[in-house]
Amino acid sequence: MHFPFRGPAAKLYRFARGKIAGTGPAEPSAPTQPGAPTNETDSHHFNDAPIASAAADRFGMAPFAVALAKGLEGLAAPEGVVFALNGPWGSGKSSVVNLMIEALQPAVDADRLQVVRFEPWSAPGVEALTLAFMQELRAVLGKSASKEVVDALAKVAKRALPHLTKAAPLVGLTTAGAVGAAAAVGAGNFLTGLLDEGSAEKTFRRLRDALTAQQRRFVVIIDDIDRLPPDEAIMIFRLVKSIGRLPNIVYLLVFDRAIAERHLAQAFPSEGPGYLEKIVQGTFDIPEAEPDDLRDTLLEQINTLCGVPEEPNEQVRFMNVFLDAVGPWLRTPRDTVRIFNGLSVIWPAVQGEVDRADLVGLEALKLFAPATYRAVRRNPSLLCKSDPQRHLETKENRAARIDRALDIDPQSRDADQIRLVLMRLFPAMEAVWKNTHYGDGFADQWHAARRVCSTAHFGTYFRLALSDETLPAAEFSGFMARSGDRPYVRDYLLAALARPRRGGRTMASLILEELTVFAARVPAEHIGALVNELFAIADRLDVEQDELRGFSMGNNFLRLHWLMNRLVRDRLDQSSRGEIICAALEHASPRWALEAARRYYVEHHPEGRESTPEGERYVDADTLPRVVDIGLGRVRAAAADGSLTENARGLATTLFVWGDLSPSGDAEVRAWTDIRIRADDFIVTIAAAMVRVSWSQGIGDMGDRVARSGLRATPDSWVDILDVPKFRERVAELAARPDLPAPQRRILDALAEGERNAKASRD
Repeated sequence: MHFPFRGPAAKLYRFARGKIAGTGPAEPSAPTQPGAPTNETDSHHFNDAPIASAAADRFGMAPFAVALAKGLEGLAAPEGVVFALNGPWGSGKSSVVNLMIEALQPAVDADRLQVVRFEPWSAPGVEALTLAFMQELRAVLGKSASKEVVDALAKVAKRALPHLTKAAPLVGLTTAGAVGAAAAVGAGNFLTGLLDEGSAEKTFRRLRDALTAQQRRFVVIIDDIDRLPPDEAIMIFRLVKSIGRLPNIVYLLVFDRAIAERHLAQAFPSEGPGYLEKIVQGTFDIPEAEPDDLRDTLLEQINTLCGVPEEPNEQVRFMNVFLDAVGPWLRTPRDTVRIFNGLSVIWPAVQGEVDRADLVGLEALKLFAPATYRAVRRNPSLLCKSDPQRHLETKENRAARIDRALDIDPQSRDADQIRLVLMRLFPAMEAVWKNTHYGDGFADQWHAARRVCSTAHFGTYFRLALSDETLPAAEFSGFMARSGDRPYVRDYLLAALARPRRGGRTMASLILEELTVFAARVPAEHIGALVNELFAIADRLDVEQDELRGFSMGNNFLRLHWLMNRLVRDRLDQSSRGEIICAALEHASPRWALEAARRYYVEHHPEGRESTPEGERYVDADTLPRVVDIGLGRVRAAAADGSLTENARGLATTLFVWGDLSPSGDAEVRAWTDIRIRADDFIVTIAAAMVRVSWSQGIGDMGDRVARSGLRATPDSWVDILDVPKFRERVAELAARPDLPAPQRRILDALAEGERNAKASRD
């Protein structure tokens, strides 16, 4: 089997394909909830809890922990030794402590060792922390030390804590709240007594002698010191410094050295890091996790949560994004946990609606470059669309402008990594930082894949919910599966007209756009039925809500034409196209039937337009007359039964096209309008059809930011198909009627306003 990667990348790629090829981890035997751990070993990936045993070690920490445990156990009669376990947050310090304790368990079972783990977080406040520490030390010594040791420790405590009552012996101390106000005073006196060697020397000598005679050793582990507030962290260091010279007690302080040194520098500015050296006799650094182990672990978790991409090209792209946009950020085990925990919350909400590679890449960007992530969220147009300024500046200036817009510091060590992530997620960025340009044809591919670089799908990645610019994947898949069921298609599309989108358009326009993108996936056996139904309801689909200014947005008739290009012209040969089109036109909506016939006619008679190559024409020359006859027949039938003028929308275009295609020319249309002009409803409908909305925008140095709308009407341009003088006369008659319904009067008023505006623009 050939793999497109070598080295660690090949290992990860093979692992990603394992669940399909049979070489990867086995699927869980029982179904699990998305994001739920499948066994005890990986449960810590969800709550950031440290691992508890070597069996759960994914990052090779167990050997280090075992070696550390053997070293602590083998110390020869230590005299108050203090060691430090150093590592940054998320590096696995607590996990190493757990593994070390596991390795020390045989010595504990043999009564050679006693381990106590002090959790400073359990004691809020400096005073409570001091008392809790003494209680913990007393507890461990009291369980296994001689009576002499316990008595000596009690005397130290009594001398240092004179304010405690007999009702609150040392063994009962847990927090400051347990002993009231006296504890606060006692804590300070305790430290004073311990730091003053003269006043406590005899007692300490007795305690040292008693502990030296012990056959048992004590290991006191103080974890998470770097998570404490500075004053509490400093108190821990002072406590250990004060009683750290007791023999047969080994302290292991667990912290991030950089944070600890900052805390100590605040309290002891003259000594700084030197103060820590007086306390700690030896430091062990947490070994860094292997990058391969970090990637393997996260990839396994992602595969369990999201599944493995099915198509080879998807697998390759996922690994490209994973290795470039995620892998380089992984430095500690906690990094893998943070990414996976974020995905485990997000994925169930958007599963099937987003590209998993893009989702993973964005999650990494959010965690490790949050400023750029926020800038990405604010700039969909910059990242998803062609840059209108790209030809107005040099490549260097453009790159600098994009860096600023996306909050990328060119001097940052992560700048190149951030750019690499963005290029993997947004191909348009390759033209900014590389020399790769993508044509418009790729946009549909990215849209079909629900990529974040698709404008329609961009918002889903940030809202965790579908944008109203896209359809739920399951819903659209269901529609595609039944695209040959004409009643279902009709009901689905007509119902979509009643589903509004933000901005006023209906879901019907979105469905037509989605169908255009996915036209190649419509089953071949469904094409005929789907085209038949689309033609049959086309006039009802062409609603005003879905017509926006600007050709690029168009209207639903234009969307139908674009869909037909992909569904019929691109997929079928000319003979098959002619059969399907003729069958569909027989029952098509009148306006659409004539609109479609006009388009097919123009392909053969371009009249000054660029000629359509013969093979790309929808129908051949022999089929064209039949197509035109069917289109004219549908309009003539609607004209005869009156349904043609039930709606003014598109009526003007229909009447003029009728005249263009009719063998009798405009005379046929004029004969019909001469008869209908006597009907009041015809006059109102024609008046409405004459009025159109025009848009204008001021120019100049401070031109308008938005366009102005206005009504325009030019009845004289209808002279070839309408008796215009008679029409004006009939309009005046209707306008003079006092009982004219308000809706009709508004139409006539709009006609008058449109004529005035048209005359003013001519003058």
